[in-house]
Amino acid sequence: MTALRLTALQSEHALFDNKIDGRYLSSAELAAFLGLSQHTIRAWRKFRIITPIKFGRSVRWLLKDVLEELTKRRQSI
Repeated sequence: MTALRLTALQSEHALFDNKIDGRYLSSAELAAFLGLSQHTIRAWRKFRIITPIKFGRSVRWLLKDVLEELTKRRQSI
């Protein structure tokens, strides 16, 4: 993910603060929001690039946490 794309996602995120920020997203919703495939989300989870929140067997994502993890990862490269 390029720095420009990540910056664009963060600015888009500001538009969705009221609707998505506090809501737990499914993998499909996260993939759609980021413009990625669900396979990519599963691979990132497997390789611990992003960390989900688990409710029993259900896996959910907080967009704020995902964006922070991607930003930290980008800055460390």
